[in-house]
Amino acid sequence: MEDSIDKYSALRITLEGQIAVDMQLVNEIHTAGGKPCLSVIIYIFLMDIAGLNISGDGTADKHLNYKSKHGLLITPTYSSDPNAPIMNTVPTQRFFGINAAIDHKSETQLQGWKDLVDQMYKVYNESPLGHQKPLNPLEFT
Repeated sequence: MEDSIDKYSALRITLEGQIAVDMQLVNEIHTAGGKPCLSVIIYIFLMDIAGLNISGDGTADKHLNYKSKHGLLITPTYSSDPNAPIMNTVPTQRFFGINAAIDHKSETQLQGWKDLVDQMYKVYNESPLGHQKPLNPLEFT
């Protein structure tokens, strides 16, 4: 069939894209720098790091709970010279994903963030870049 892609290729492309996203987010978070400080505000988590603010919110549909996570951080423009002493940066919004949750409790939401961060850092640290420059997920939380 002309101009088509099979479902297995689509799945592989999607999974490879997720790996690239995890690696980019970890790299950008550490590029933003700073020491984190976690504060909880009624079902919404905000983490302030110099240059990083993450938040999450949830909703229910037909008795199923869903949690959305995103962040605002300072990232390189990617058009600047990487060898320059000071890189050009721009505020950027990043989507961390949507997942199902068993309830709306703050402990569940916090555990969702911890699981997400652990997975992102695991992917990053298992990559060739992570072998050269491993990063600690405890520096995020």
